Amino acid sequence: MSRRGLRDAVLTIQDGFGQSVAVKIGKGTISWTEKRNIEYIRNRGNLYCVKQLKDDATEVQFSFRWEWLSNITGVSIYEALTCSIEGWQTTGGFCEPPAVDLYLTITPKNCEESEIIVFNEFRLTLRNPSIREGQIRARGTVTSVISTIGESTKWSWTPFIPNQNINVLGDF
Repeated sequence: MSRRGLRDAVLTIQDGFGQSVAVKIGKGTISWTEKRNIEYIRNRGNLYCVKQLKDDATEVQFSFRWEWLSNITGVSIYEALTCSIEGWQTTGGFCEPPAVDLYLTITPKNCEESEIIVFNEFRLTLRNPSIREGQIRARGTVTSVISTIGESTKWSWTPFIPNQNINVLGDF
């Protein structure tokens, strides 16, 4: 089995209608923290039971240099991360801050199996670029993280796009 690393990765930033920007990562790090809230209940000083509370949003951090940028709309990485591009649609709800989905595809050389890590509804909370180091640095929160390896990664990421003639809100 080949070794997986970010040098073999492409980060795709995608809006709610399937428009995307792909970024080939050269060198850097991507990390995330998933927090589970566990409550320990005691009865007379002894552990009585354990209860899982509601989960918090997952925090994602990345810092990397990019080798190439693939976009047909002529936008920057930060514009894509904030979903502030004209014509882009948020992946979150109508009353929520703008969000995009992040797809990290890692395909090692001489290996047919890709690993795809999906960060759903990424919302940028901190942007800290380094011009001297030529790095993109950002932090944000996501609602969930999904990871797949192998055959299950060969399905399309593009969501359903309604036909122009269909009333999406519907007159039932």
